[in-house]
Amino acid sequence: MQTSYSPLYPSAVHNRFVHSIGVFHLGKIASNQLVSEINSKFGFSFDVARLGEVFQIACLLHDVGHAPFSHTGESFYLGEEKDFTKIHNKLIEVVDTEAFQKDVPRERSLAAAPHEILSSIVGILSFPTFFKESSEKEFLARCITGYKYTEKNQENDIRNCFIQLLNSKVIDVDKLDYLIRDAYAAGFDTVGIDYERLLGALTVIKQNNTYELAYYKGAVQHNRECHLRSRCREKMVTKPPGSTI
Repeated sequence: MQTSYSPLYPSAVHNRFVHSIGVFHLGKIASNQLVSEINSKFGFSFDVARLGEVFQIACLLHDVGHAPFSHTGESFYLGEEKDFTKIHNKLIEVVDTEAFQKDVPRERSLAAAPHEILSSIVGILSFPTFFKESSEKEFLARCITGYKYTEKNQENDIRNCFIQLLNSKVIDVDKLDYLIRDAYAAGFDTVGIDYERLLGALTVIKQNNTYELAYYKGAVQHNRECHLRSRCREKMVTKPPGSTI
């Protein structure tokens, strides 16, 4: 199951497979927009379109590492000691690049969710033909875990823009899908989100010699609505309509 809402919202029976297809769909819209914007505004020598393709693969595979009982069971990936070291070391081994090893956080508070780390491992090991070189495996793992590149150059700046589109503290295609899908399946009436307009406003700007993800002005209100809807989603868990809890 995608959520734990079904005891309170019987229609919320959607699963992670459906969610992953939705994230892939939104990721394709977002990446196509971003690739178009980047190619029209900047003359980079690296293949931006290929970054978009690997990003879409990451969108499709971002949840394949979930345990049978979803978030409830993913702590088992860490063992009795609840230590990220072993699972991080396995991911480092699978990715096999020095840059990635350097950027994997050592602090538990900065680590990705266990299912995100395992999704990266499963995706790379199960579908090796999807990747032309090690750098693409690394990029997929970073997109899923949210571990951005710390080495500064133009290509890494653009890669970080894509990473932010799948794993962000604000809004990304993963959150965007479940905000829309969970509310629809549960019948929970909240503000509507015009995702096509929102994702169609994506662009990249150069600021302080760094390339950063941005939105055109028309999407500002939609970003605000996404934030509000995220807060409404929390209420779906804490206090459903008509409840006295």
